[in-house]
Amino acid sequence: MKMRMLYLTLLIMLGLLSGCHHDFEAYVAPEEKQTEAVTFSEDELVIWTTEDILTENLAFFFKRHPTIRFKIKEIDRIEVIDRYYNALTLEEVPDLLLLPDEYVGLLSELDQFEDLSRPPYFDAAFYSSYPDALFDRYTNMNGEMYAFPVHFFPFVTYYRHDIFEAMGFPSQPEAMSDYISDAKRYLAMVTQMNEAGYDVYQSNQTLIQDGLRVSYPFNASYQYIYDDAPFQQLLNTVASLEEREINPNHSIWNAYGQEKLKQSELVMFQMPSYGVNHLKTWVPEQTGLWRMAKMPFGLSGIDREQSMMALIPKRANHQTLSFDLVRALTRSLNYEIFSIGNVDMLDQSHLDDFYYEVLSESAQGKPSMLDLYARRHWFNTMFDVNKGLAITPLLFQKTHDRLLEEIRLDQRLLMKEKARQAQLNRPPLAEESEPENDLESVDDD
Repeated sequence: MKMRMLYLTLLIMLGLLSGCHHDFEAYVAPEEKQTEAVTFSEDELVIWTTEDILTENLAFFFKRHPTIRFKIKEIDRIEVIDRYYNALTLEEVPDLLLLPDEYVGLLSELDQFEDLSRPPYFDAAFYSSYPDALFDRYTNMNGEMYAFPVHFFPFVTYYRHDIFEAMGFPSQPEAMSDYISDAKRYLAMVTQMNEAGYDVYQSNQTLIQDGLRVSYPFNASYQYIYDDAPFQQLLNTVASLEEREINPNHSIWNAYGQEKLKQSELVMFQMPSYGVNHLKTWVPEQTGLWRMAKMPFGLSGIDREQSMMALIPKRANHQTLSFDLVRALTRSLNYEIFSIGNVDMLDQSHLDDFYYEVLSESAQGKPSMLDLYARRHWFNTMFDVNKGLAITPLLFQKTHDRLLEEIRLDQRLLMKEKARQAQLNRPPLAEESEPENDLESVDDD
């Protein structure tokens, strides 16, 4: 009953959030449309998706299943969760659900999806091709893998290695990754480069938005972690930059920001792995002058807005067939990530090894039923900042406090349920032990 109350709360919030949706910086703007693409054959596989990633990637699947007929419904990302909750009540669920990572946590504890870590889905040879850390974040409180990462983009740092080397900073990817992982070193580097006329990020707002885009606000125990490292280090650094009156205020998505790239004034920025293709278009004359490093402050992960997850409902009519499609899509969509050695734009070899290393790092958090709360509060904060509100430590603390106050009851409910599930899943002969400290104060409502 209590979990049903939480789902109802989330549905209400979905309605509120859909009315104020805004993409701060759409790296790859998805088409907002609702269409159905159908291929004709005997059997029908019903797929709901927020973006059509299927049409150009089905050749391998059709070789195995030439008679399958597809019904693909493309749904706006801000409506897809609400639509799926409604489908549950009508018992009209699709065979396969594809949606962005940023929304997948809202379905994580429904107990409505197949556990993809078990037969008939688990295939050791297939799973071993990808880092374990990529799968771990999609395990719910019951230990079930409810989602599969079907298309993912590692978030990375792009930098002009020639300029950093001339300025006395590390130029090799591993050394640069280590250097910018420390907030104090990063702040000192930004200050020194700024004094020399170079910008090493787009804007203070973008630094925060990229951090929000690559990280999770809650850990596996439903504890809020944006008020701790590494995200809090990011916030502290941005506040310090504001105090020093440093804010380049560029966007590489407009002509002014791209001109800064061409003039070798903007020499570092963060973007997902597909950013190298944009560099080829924006500054082809700088071929060989760019390299990739990891994210600053110890942040690490995938682009949560554009990376797509696959979920197979327990009520689906074609479950094993749907997962066969998932495997085909995953191989096709991520082939470049795990096979590319180098690209002309970058003076860097073995990019596939670099991407694998980035994806192998454990996520600081994981998708959660509480994500919508964090999304709404940080949306409001960034909206105010973009309207001119000063960036200060107090602003961030107020965001933390308001969010923590709002989630308090639902957070307690989820923590209690997690503790109950742990008790149920405990081996019969296991010795009794004291509960974890963060659960000792949890009272029944």
